[in-house]
Amino acid sequence: MNRRLISMGICLAFLVAGFNVVFGKKKPEKPALDQFEANISPPMGNFSTISIVLEEYSTPEEVHGLADIFAKGKQDALDNALGKMKKGFFRYGGAMGMPIMMVEQKTEPGFRRLTIAGKALDTVNTEFGGQTIIGHRGYPYTCIEIDVNDQGQGKGTLIPFANLVFNQAGRIVAKPMSSLSGNSQAVQLLKVHSVK
Repeated sequence: MNRRLISMGICLAFLVAGFNVVFGKKKPEKPALDQFEANISPPMGNFSTISIVLEEYSTPEEVHGLADIFAKGKQDALDNALGKMKKGFFRYGGAMGMPIMMVEQKTEPGFRRLTIAGKALDTVNTEFGGQTIIGHRGYPYTCIEIDVNDQGQGKGTLIPFANLVFNQAGRIVAKPMSSLSGNSQAVQLLKVHSVK
């Protein structure tokens, strides 16, 4: 009887250890392929800088697939497909990191153009420790476009709140949320530089 209890105890210990090995491990983080920082001009409230960490680039096949999804299922289908992708993250100042779902890279002689689509920030911390919800219904994406030279330096544009569509040529287009004055909410990214 004692041997049986000891054997069962040993088996149970190995079983628990096995669960910890299989289920207790965190999914390893992907190494960053590229990291950039830039100044936001003009600053957006308390945010004057943005950091971008790219873990993976979208393949031409992925981008073409997203264009097909949009052509067949329109916005809801595209939103669903993008929600399953993760290519890195971006962060305003010290705010929490927001996921990047698509990174399209075009290389020209002497520079690269990166078109980045991520999830828009929907809450900000207040000075008293609470959170404020940012109203951007229907414009759930942040779009970033940067041009960098071979040294990783350049400039770009940031659209904090946008909707994404594909045009007839299969190119992704960001439709920015307009301000009350009717102006686009695009801001400039200055002093874009690579971070090693």
